[in-house]
Amino acid sequence: MYRQFKKTIRKRLFVIDSFSLLLSFMIGMLVRYGNITSPFSWQNNIYLITLVLEILIYICVFFLSDSRKPCITELDTIENIVNVLKNAIILFAAVVGVLYVTQNGQFLSRLMLGFNAIFFCIIDSAFRLVYRRRKLWYLSVLNESKRTLLITESKYAEYLENRLRLEPGSGTVELLLTDREDERWNEKMSCRRAYLYEPVPFEGESGKRAERAIEKLSERAVRVSRIVSMCDMPAEKGMADAAGPFAAVSIPVMRHCPVLGVNFAVSEVSAAAFYVRRHLDALRGKYITFCNVHTTVMSNKDEDYRKVQNRAALIFPDGAPIAKRQRKLEYADAKRVAGPDFMDAMFKSTMDGKVTHYFYGSTPATIKLLGEQLQKRYPGIVIKGLYSPPFRPLTEEEDEADIARINESGAGGV
Repeated sequence: MYRQFKKTIRKRLFVIDSFSLLLSFMIGMLVRYGNITSPFSWQNNIYLITLVLEILIYICVFFLSDSRKPCITELDTIENIVNVLKNAIILFAAVVGVLYVTQNGQFLSRLMLGFNAIFFCIIDSAFRLVYRRRKLWYLSVLNESKRTLLITESKYAEYLENRLRLEPGSGTVELLLTDREDERWNEKMSCRRAYLYEPVPFEGESGKRAERAIEKLSERAVRVSRIVSMCDMPAEKGMADAAGPFAAVSIPVMRHCPVLGVNFAVSEVSAAAFYVRRHLDALRGKYITFCNVHTTVMSNKDEDYRKVQNRAALIFPDGAPIAKRQRKLEYADAKRVAGPDFMDAMFKSTMDGKVTHYFYGSTPATIKLLGEQLQKRYPGIVIKGLYSPPFRPLTEEEDEADIARINESGAGGV
């Protein structure tokens, strides 16, 4: 549903941008010549040609660049304005380039084109921000009407609530804790959907409250979905499976499929993160790599580099062609496991604080900002350390000090 919502926004955004371009062109003509129908201003049809050219180029800019950026509701005010400025720079630079290459630039008023660009930035930014504000209001109303009730015990609540809030279109998440009394019990029964997380059967009053809540929700025709527990962790949706006529969840395992001499693991993002977290003790002291097409070809040509890759505990295919090759080799469930996607899944999985992290590399400013953003985006994540080493070969003493620092931190992964 949220994907369809974003698709609708992009379609309407294209209409808004096109209207802004037309309106800014007319205003530019009016400011420059005082009359948009002036015979002088339309001599040789150069301005009509320019308008058509602007629209055609903007179509290319929008579908090749702007449509691939985050939705306007996911960006703040400054980011939306910056996007408009970037689009305007590309658009008008291309228009000027085409006009001068075709030797028509001399017939066009540069002042008028400047007015056109300025007014486009102002008008399009204003229209986008007004539309964004309206859609944010709509989302807030929609989220309120899509209240989700999470039924579980206190010790599981924070992690599950934070994970649900990260999911697009999850709406407002409310908690019904079965191990304590809730004065708003009846009010919370008016939700649109509910999830029950009960890794082991709740006992005593906790179990009775859960049963009573499910019975009440059923009376109100509210569907209650049970979040499956697997290895003392909530199972990820990518692990869903079927056992004949029954619903099931698969425990992730790592099969291997060599491609050009590189021994790739066969997996998908959520299952890969689940597997790594579950086997952290076995993976301690080892490393994981994400190998794309370029590094795979390098490994095929360079035996020493291939040995470095194949010594890794796990090698994930960070390239769609590699996963496609695995599927052709009869691994039908093979999917690309991109490094950024894996890290996102891993950070979400460790928001319960049971697995900790250490970050090593980059510049002091960048790694500090990384830590701040991770804490903000993934509530509950535990970072044991952040260190930026010097940008030069380390001495043996420095290398040993870094190793000792990481080991002393007690972090689960680096």
